[in-house]
Amino acid sequence: MLVYLTSANMNNRWCDKTTIFNNGDEAFIDKKCWIKYQSIIIANKQDLVSPQFIFVGKISSSNLERIQKGITVSKFVSAADLELFIEWHHDSLLNQ
Repeated sequence: MLVYLTSANMNNRWCDKTTIFNNGDEAFIDKKCWIKYQSIIIANKQDLVSPQFIFVGKISSSNLERIQKGITVSKFVSAADLELFIEWHHDSLLNQ
């Protein structure tokens, strides 16, 4: 699952304030922004080398956990994406 980080329309009613990041929370974050959970993309490893995706840096485990928790509570996540995330999360816990 890929999520989109955006600084657009922080006061817009479509702004999902579930997971907000501030300047410096990661090396590549230079202003206040939010995770756009309504635009989750499901991709496989081969898709990640596509020019469509631009690697900007590795995220910390604590921020990754924040994003993942947000998937479970954001009202903007589709039912299908939420179901897939929960299934993936349970499978990864069982594999540990």
